[in-house]
Amino acid sequence: MLHVLVVEDSEQTREALEIILRSKGFWVKSMATAQEAIPWLTVGPLPDRVVVDYYLLSGVGTSLIEELRKMDAGNRVPVVVMTAAPPSKVDELKKSTALLGPIRFVEKPFEPEQLLEALQ
Repeated sequence: MLHVLVVEDSEQTREALEIILRSKGFWVKSMATAQEAIPWLTVGPLPDRVVVDYYLLSGVGTSLIEELRKMDAGNRVPVVVMTAAPPSKVDELKKSTALLGPIRFVEKPFEPEQLLEALQ
């Protein structure tokens, strides 16, 4: 069973992600902010996957990814970044995160299958 950390500030979206992922057999830990997730990452084994919203109310999701990469010496943990940015901005976001290891982007709104494919 893969362990997935979900960081999403919208409670409704976070709960929907939990339902989708758990129905597919994932173990899910979800949090609303990067500030909440970072201490959790330091106390136990790293998750197998991370799903994070790029634009969090408390800042951008890259702060979480940067902290994860400090703990994950080899960039072994794949990250899926969700964003509602317009397509023209998504290319810019991809370039700005290129040095943060393996990252896949899923544009909101998305179908559950798109997220599940990105998590493979």
